[in-house]
Amino acid sequence: MKLLKNVKIRTKMLILILVGAIALGIVGTSGIMYTRDMAKDAEMMYKEKLLPNLSISQIRVNNRSNDAFVLELMLNKDSARNDELSEMLSQSSAQVEEELEKLENSGMSARGKEILESYNKERNKLNDIRNRVLKFALVNQNEDAYNLFVEEQIPQRTVVNDILQELQDQNTKEAEQTYVQATEDVRLATIVLSSA
Repeated sequence: MKLLKNVKIRTKMLILILVGAIALGIVGTSGIMYTRDMAKDAEMMYKEKLLPNLSISQIRVNNRSNDAFVLELMLNKDSARNDELSEMLSQSSAQVEEELEKLENSGMSARGKEILESYNKERNKLNDIRNRVLKFALVNQNEDAYNLFVEEQIPQRTVVNDILQELQDQNTKEAEQTYVQATEDVRLATIVLSSA
């Protein structure tokens, strides 16, 4: 304190202004850093959790549509309608492939990638069964097609849908963890900025 006692008022004012400017700079910089971190977390939740869950939902919708097309193929004997249904099935399957590509490029966690790998294996089995059902349906061997559909395709579709649900649940859990961490970061930022 004796050091400041002999300093002129003008110098004391400059020191106070300098200390205030430094403190303001620290508060401002901290605020910007915390804001950037929160924006990064929000972007990650959107790109790596929300968009993949939308893709998963679309895949599930398309899988149900594919089942409906296959069932109608079993019931229908009009070859023109069968061609239409086959085209609709091809388009729906192509959309599933597009959504899968989005999922694979979404930057998901290691656990999410494991689940997706499991899905791809089971989906290949489902596609093989569906193709066998279609062979019967397209030549109007509908009883054989229906039996295969009920005995193999429906149970395999259930396995595939369960895996997709697991992947959605994993994404939701990870998004929740990000939210909890962001909330904690906001709390800490509030404490730090309030005390500065």
